[in-house]
Amino acid sequence: MPIITAGPVDQLIPFTGLYNLDRADGGFILIDTKMSYADTGGPEPVLTNSASVTISLNNFSSGSYGFADYGAFDGRTLTVTFEGTEIARLELSKHYEDGNVSALKGHAYGEPVAGKSPFNPITLPVFAGEYFDYAKQLGRLIVGSDCAVFYRPEETGVYVRVGQYDYDYAMFVITIHGFGPDVLLEMGTAPAMGKAAGNMSTGSLWFTVRDPHVFPAPAPHA
Repeated sequence: MPIITAGPVDQLIPFTGLYNLDRADGGFILIDTKMSYADTGGPEPVLTNSASVTISLNNFSSGSYGFADYGAFDGRTLTVTFEGTEIARLELSKHYEDGNVSALKGHAYGEPVAGKSPFNPITLPVFAGEYFDYAKQLGRLIVGSDCAVFYRPEETGVYVRVGQYDYDYAMFVITIHGFGPDVLLEMGTAPAMGKAAGNMSTGSLWFTVRDPHVFPAPAPHA
C-alpha cells in the first residue's frame, strides 16, 4: 500500500469546490485540491495532497494562494495569509440536508463574503477498473483501488506502471507524467459503457465495458 503523507490539507479535501459568492458584483472562491503519486524508489510509493485557494470578489480579477505557503485549516476555519497580512478567514461547513452542499462565510480582502458550492470531490479509487479502447478491444489503462495506475502508451506496447501522476479531486483528471508530453485523462461515466476515461490530447475514449451488446436490453414496463 502507498505511504500517505498526512497534513492539514487532508481535512480541506471534503470542501473542494467552487463557491459562488452572495454579492451584488458576483465573485467566487475556489478551493482546489489534488493528489500527487510518486514512486520515489523506496519500498512504497508516496501519496501527497495539496491545495490552492483562489479568491475573486468581482469575477474580473483574482488572486491564487498555494495552501502549503499561505494557508492553514483546523477542520473548520480556513485562513489565507500573505506576507504577514491576513487575506481571508473563512468558516467552512457541510449542509447534508441540502444534498451535501458545502458553505463558507467570513471575510476576504477585508470584505464580508458568503457562498455555497454544490461540487463534491471524488477520490481516485472510485474509478478503479480496466479501461479498453472499444473499437480495438485493447486495454489502455488500469486504475487500482490502491491508487496504482498502469498505462499502455502504444497499441503494440505493454502496460507500464506509472511512476508519477497527479489527480484533481474536483475535475476528476489524471495527469500522467513520464511518457513524453503529459497525458491528461478525464474520468467519468458513459451510458452502457460503464466508467470512462477520455484522453484529452487525442480525443479518444476508453471504457470499462468491452461490449455493451452482450446482454439484451431490459424489456419495457407494461
